[in-house]
Amino acid sequence: METRRFNKPSFSRLVGCSWLAGICGLAGLALPARAQYDPDWARNFRVGILAGFNIKADIKVKTGAFDIAGRKAGVYDDGYVHDDPVNTVDDFTSNWGREVGSIYNESAQTLTLHRTTSFTATEVVSGKQDDSFPVGFDMEYGGYPWRWDRMRLGFNLGFGFLPLNFSQKVSMSGNIDGVADAFSTDQETGEIPPFFPGIGHHGLPGGNGWHIHSDIDSSTPFSEGDATALGTETLDVTLFAFRVGPSLFFDLSDRFGLAIGAGPAFGFVTGDYKFDETITREDDRTIRSHGRFGVSDFLIGGYVNATLTYHATLNGDFYIGAQYMPLGSANFGKGGRTAKLDLSGAILLSAGINWPF
Repeated sequence: METRRFNKPSFSRLVGCSWLAGICGLAGLALPARAQYDPDWARNFRVGILAGFNIKADIKVKTGAFDIAGRKAGVYDDGYVHDDPVNTVDDFTSNWGREVGSIYNESAQTLTLHRTTSFTATEVVSGKQDDSFPVGFDMEYGGYPWRWDRMRLGFNLGFGFLPLNFSQKVSMSGNIDGVADAFSTDQETGEIPPFFPGIGHHGLPGGNGWHIHSDIDSSTPFSEGDATALGTETLDVTLFAFRVGPSLFFDLSDRFGLAIGAGPAFGFVTGDYKFDETITREDDRTIRSHGRFGVSDFLIGGYVNATLTYHATLNGDFYIGAQYMPLGSANFGKGGRTAKLDLSGAILLSAGINWPF
């Protein structure tokens, strides 16, 4: 029977659907209250959708050595050896397996498995970069204690939440280094068994199959050239933006209002740099290296914004807004992987519901 998989809705989609429902509800209230508008309001609060534009990222991988990441203990390029929780006598285990590249030495009674520990990139080529369309959340509180006819003077305190995701394809060439670990297959009976499991053997814990020693008998380093790597580097962060400053509001008519403001802005960026790479050895065997590291930075800048409101009902407005918020750049890096998040020309557009009171 076919099983259907339902995708989990994204944050952007949930935000969009929620605000669409709210706007539709306010539009319904506007029909019986078209002529209602209270000009004596002195404060306002608004929430809405936030979209970011002209936000860029420069993701780079430098030449040099990179440790293989994301591999569990006991896992090799060509097999695995794990302790057996059932068989505890003399470190024997049935929880082992072997693939192409593993070497069984019948006379020495050893099984040798190879573990690549690092990839040294001698050449790096950056490919296509994919940028997601950032959609988030906007919120603002305003107070206007001074009023002259149709003009009001006050201040605004705003907050923006904006997830950002940038991905960069990379291809690399270089060489690999690693260790070859030998495990004893001696059954300690004084006799060499008549056969040994071949390529493709996958044992399980507590199994009745062939047992080997789980302790490493010897380790030998190895190096290999002509290796290549293809991967995706991802900067997955969230921008928390705060702004505060004076604001002028103009009652253009009983239906429309315009607010303009400017002031200092502050940003906090936090998230992860992620990487997922597939390394291909000279004999076409592959090794996966994947992981992440945390990034964060605090930014200082400013903003200039303009907001147009439409008085839909008593104490209920629609609004659309635009703000230019240059916050500079945030730089992240670790172990030859770097990312520069450029917010020096950030433009943020917003739309939602405003409540004057």
